[in-house]
Amino acid sequence: MAGDPFRAFYESTFGGTRNVGRMEGLASIGLGLGFAAGGLQKADARGALMGLIGAYLVARGMSRHCPIKAVFQDGATHRLADGSSSDNRSAVTRS
Repeated sequence: MAGDPFRAFYESTFGGTRNVGRMEGLASIGLGLGFAAGGLQKADARGALMGLIGAYLVARGMSRHCPIKAVFQDGATHRLADGSSSDNRSAVTRS
């Protein structure tokens, strides 16, 4: 099914390199299933939100790729690669 929009969305979101470890992925699946089950028990907007969060966590754990984590990791990599740093904190010494 080349024209499947759901598959295309999944691949574009969770199809990157693996950046979630095995145990983190298993924990994500477990928490996701818990959120989804809790969401099914509520028949309101909170239940729908819990279901969506649960589905995201399960997909994250199964694919072992987190797009949010990738953004933060790539940002840190780019800052380190060009030698720049946005960290302008001064060192604090204790007396």
